[in-house]
Amino acid sequence: MGQKVAPQWKGREILDPEDEKDLEVRSAIHEFSSKLPRHEAEEKAHNDYKRDKVIESAAHHLKGLKAAHAVGDIETARKHGICYKLAMDELGHKDLLSPPDEVTDKAKNSGDEIHHFKSHKADYFTLPKEAEGENQGSTD
Repeated sequence: MGQKVAPQWKGREILDPEDEKDLEVRSAIHEFSSKLPRHEAEEKAHNDYKRDKVIESAAHHLKGLKAAHAVGDIETARKHGICYKLAMDELGHKDLLSPPDEVTDKAKNSGDEIHHFKSHKADYFTLPKEAEGENQGSTD
């Protein structure tokens, strides 16, 4: 079995093919408002998109961590905690006890009710990728 391939936008991984519209708008804004060359506008649009998705992931796992801890589900809290740390690392924020406002605001405005572990699709951007060249699915 092969590894699932993520959808692409101009050669860059995205989470959902529907996100292409958002990326096109972001890219156009950077190109025409900021006067960036097209390739730089596309790169900035993708970086902003990826950051927004990782913020969503961090908020999701922060909320899940707190909910699981509140009901005494230590294993679920641990799983959310691991994913929360990975997202915060990706954001370059090392203080896990004081998340940036963008994460706490997103968590407050999230309708998710999570006290059982549920991954977030943006975890794709934060989880370690398998090393290239590994024989995946081998039974040897």
